[in-house]
Amino acid sequence: MPYLQKIMYTDSKIRVYTYQNQVPSDFEQITRVDYTKREEGTKRDDSIQRTRDKLHWLIRANATKYTKMLTLTHKNPVHDYEESLKHVKAFKRNYKRIIGYIPKALYVAELHPKGHGWHWHVILFNHDSYIPKTLSRRLWPYGFVLIKAVYGSDVARYLMKYITKESQPLNKKGYLRSGNLEEPETIQTMASAPTALTPTFEKSWSLYHGNYEMDSNLNQVDYSKFNMCTMKEYIINDETMPIITEFFRKIYEMD
Repeated sequence: MPYLQKIMYTDSKIRVYTYQNQVPSDFEQITRVDYTKREEGTKRDDSIQRTRDKLHWLIRANATKYTKMLTLTHKNPVHDYEESLKHVKAFKRNYKRIIGYIPKALYVAELHPKGHGWHWHVILFNHDSYIPKTLSRRLWPYGFVLIKAVYGSDVARYLMKYITKESQPLNKKGYLRSGNLEEPETIQTMASAPTALTPTFEKSWSLYHGNYEMDSNLNQVDYSKFNMCTMKEYIINDETMPIITEFFRKIYEMD
């Protein structure tokens, strides 16, 4: 089904994409056709930004009062990413074996800037009890575990500072996620309702409903496929809730 507005939201935040023209239901933005992996250097800025954005929304959708941040370090520095990855996968298996269930979790790799090798920042969303040292050593026998309770937007803020071009593995996925994480809710609608709120963030850009690079090379660019998108974000709290509720009511009435 085509749409004019796409809305993504959690209990604490809402993002609204509003398009100038209808977006085809099967549209996927194609940003590159031919891509050669770099053998050295750092990740691209746009790759880092996509990772930050994805993790930010996953955190918003899953954070609870029990959320904890763990930092898994190695007693003996591990400079090989694949070896470090094996260790964090072993942590996941140990957790299920010892605790008895699969945790809702995010795992983010970071290369220490002072040469201490790879370590991992883990967000546990649903571990509702204290983690003593005896337990953390069984879960992670490779070194030390630092544990910190984090709350609300601090969870995302705390994690984002570790996701940089210099700290992420090149040509590797710099994070893992458990399969039981909740995704933010998404609505696609032909309604295009405004809201009286002032956004906390706003951005606009143009897009092309098709493969622009291919069409351009074939001299077959279809100018009717160009579109404009404006994205706005709003925080959901006691003050903004009545306005956002009214916004959703208008969406459902117009759709």
